[in-house]
Amino acid sequence: MGRFRAVALCACALVAAAGATHAQDYPSRPITMVLPLGAGGAMDIIARGSLGPKLAERLNKSVIIENRLGGGTVIAATSVARAAPDGYTLLFAPISSPTPRRIRASSPTAPPAPARRRISRSR
Repeated sequence: MGRFRAVALCACALVAAAGATHAQDYPSRPITMVLPLGAGGAMDIIARGSLGPKLAERLNKSVIIENRLGGGTVIAATSVARAAPDGYTLLFAPISSPTPRRIRASSPTAPPAPARRRISRSR
């Protein structure tokens, strides 16, 4: 039983070390922050004036601010949802935006809508 525990502990340590090594080189390229609103607005000023530079300073990588307008924030959110899930593309959108519900409904991995029973009325 002691040998089994030692082997299991070594296996766990190797897995943890591999994950930590992978996480250490995370920002190996620039990060793109997508804004669903126009340039010069409040969100753009926050992103370009304080959030982007502070994030770039903290991660030691450049942050690209990209404005994608249209569709009530759906165009920007869809582009971020379709980007590779590697953490290099971020969405910076207002909380009041209905985007997550719209994206979830149109996502190919979304659960199917509940089936509605058809009720026939006899006269």
